[in-house]
Amino acid sequence: MTVFDVTTQDNKTYTLNTSYYKDNTYELYITLPNGNIISKEFNYSYNHPTASKVVLDRTNSTEAVLDVYGVDEGGYLYYKLVEKNNSRSNNSINTEDIKENGTKVFIKTEYNEIVISDLEENKEYDLYYVMEGYDGRTSPVYGPISLGKYEEKPESNGYKLDYVAEVESNRFVFTFNKPVKGDLKLDDFKIICPTESSLTTKGAKFIVSPDKKTYTIIVPDNYGHKDNKYTVSINMPDGSIVEGSFRSHFNPPVISGENIDRYAKDKIKFEFNSDERGTLYYGIYEWNNSILAGDSTTPMAEDVLSGKIKSTKVSLNSNYNELDIDLSGYSLTKNSRIWVLYVDYDGNYRNGFVDHYKIPEFTGNTEEDKSSLDITNIEVSKGSMGTLLKLTFNEDLLYTFGQDKIKLQSLSGGTLPGRIGMSVSFPSNKLNYASIELMGVTLSTGDYRITIETYDSKDNPVKIVKEFTVK
Repeated sequence: MTVFDVTTQDNKTYTLNTSYYKDNTYELYITLPNGNIISKEFNYSYNHPTASKVVLDRTNSTEAVLDVYGVDEGGYLYYKLVEKNNSRSNNSINTEDIKENGTKVFIKTEYNEIVISDLEENKEYDLYYVMEGYDGRTSPVYGPISLGKYEEKPESNGYKLDYVAEVESNRFVFTFNKPVKGDLKLDDFKIICPTESSLTTKGAKFIVSPDKKTYTIIVPDNYGHKDNKYTVSINMPDGSIVEGSFRSHFNPPVISGENIDRYAKDKIKFEFNSDERGTLYYGIYEWNNSILAGDSTTPMAEDVLSGKIKSTKVSLNSNYNELDIDLSGYSLTKNSRIWVLYVDYDGNYRNGFVDHYKIPEFTGNTEEDKSSLDITNIEVSKGSMGTLLKLTFNEDLLYTFGQDKIKLQSLSGGTLPGRIGMSVSFPSNKLNYASIELMGVTLSTGDYRITIETYDSKDNPVKIVKEFTVK
């Protein structure tokens, strides 16, 4: 790799800025001032979610927080804790072990805070983790990250922050436990991001409450911050330094993998991934080919939320989403579009025009010729190797299907692995029946959707979609 520059603050930890190379194993060679050469192998792997910084901190005797900064795409993080100095357990750490025996959590882009509970008092741990995309692209094992014993900090009789937050974008509020004696100035406040650089407060408005307990900083727009966890350091008039931290979350959901399937004349299926849960609004409209605000027929986000633009409102899941949309009643043209507004659980959304997608032309059979093949019943039970799905169809199956033609999604309740091994069988004495065993997977209580691609008795390709509930 070409090394563009090297930086260090303590002559111990060095940051290298290199050219981009494909995923592989590389070896780094360093020539020391005395002429000695040292080397170390490392994995360069970025074809999966990555993080710019990961910090593990014990917050009390039984809990810890894993701060994951700068995540570049939504997906999942699996972590596993191993008691420190347990060499036998450490030797078995690999990607499969962490995914199978560790803890799985959703991650969104930018900052994520993961609370780890049920730690044992006075025990130290090593944490290992892997990151995975929605489509199963998985990182190598990262770690170990050391987690020591909890050390209780002595109670201070001086100043401390009772409240610190970015209450709305660009507006920071700091409240002390008691009135501040003396004067605090804007320059006394330093807001620091995870890369150890300070956010600029140049040109900011500084407001002090009459009781001198609450201080507000309003910085100008476009000062360049993003969803993150920040620390604040305040130089007090008595010479002490007060520190605190807060989270900012103002980024809208990040959407990926959008796809529209016009599977019938009056039906489309809209598929996508979201890195956050929340609410989704959508509708159908005719685009007038204009991209100018005030002239384009594309709705504005604010008009949708105010109710000026009529919409259909549904839940937004944090991972795979699928909308089945009925187009009957619309006179569709080549300019017909579906518009979508994504709003996360904190109410964040992208300002301006909503997202919009062209509705593809229908190239399949007419509705009258559509296959009648369907699933009439799904029975869920425990199999020998995992969960067993027993499917009954309304017609005999003339064609079988394998696991590559089956998609299973969680709509609510439990989460599913990125990849599921399946065993599919078709009894010869019951032609309208199929069984699917999910290898090593137990479906928890919740709602699910299964999609099967096969062929009907007329040799036409069929996509069967059925939802079912596990109680």
